Amino acid sequence: KLVITNPALLFLIFYNFYWHKAGHTKGSQITELLLRGLGSIIFDEIHVYSYDQLNRILSLNLALFEKIKFVYSSATIPYNLLDSFKNILGEKKFEIIKVQSVKDENGVMIRGPIHVVITDKIITEVVKEYIKDDLKKWFIITNKIKTMSDIKDALIENGIKKDDIKLLSGYHDPDLKILKEMLKNNPRIIVGSNIIEQGFNPPKEYTNFIIEPGLYDFNFIQRFGRIGRGINNESYVLI
Repeated sequence: KLVITNPALLFLIFYNFYWHKAGHTKGSQITELLLRGLGSIIFDEIHVYSYDQLNRILSLNLALFEKIKFVYSSATIPYNLLDSFKNILGEKKFEIIKVQSVKDENGVMIRGPIHVVITDKIITEVVKEYIKDDLKKWFIITNKIKTMSDIKDALIENGIKKDDIKLLSGYHDPDLKILKEMLKNNPRIIVGSNIIEQGFNPPKEYTNFIIEPGLYDFNFIQRFGRIGRGINNESYVLI
């Protein structure tokens, strides 16, 4: 059997929250799961976990590593997590498996080459300088929802048509009802909030990006990881 959950609910399971809520006064939910054959726990995209979550996971690992196999999966495993494993568990208690994959089964690159330009200008200035009325498609990821409106105004000042600009965020589209339609039509310019970094891959037609680095390191890792997915040609990104 396979159970898919998130860290918050997993912790509640291990802390017997649901066990006691169900009326049990003896035993524990983790004991019940072990008796039912729980053998592995997989943490996917481990690099986006908060420090508090990582500390709890390490505690669970230390308490249960002799009974359960813990698997951590990510394209960018945090170095501090590996160091913690070495210090807490010892090097013989864990194994690092690296997988190098350049192309998928259809011969398409998992991630194409990326040309990176780093600038010290604010994002609205970058938008004014680089996005012209030349019909190129652009994908922009910002830190704040307010910045999205500022970018839209800057684009309109640059002569970009209002209908060519689409804003994607929890505020502008709380139910994400227009998301599929927006991506189906591939508007010329998409301006998105940090909602983009949460497992969302831009359509392959977008190879020009402007991103703010984010407030935390995992914001940048996730945003940069969205670029060049599933295409062979080079992507261009301004940071």
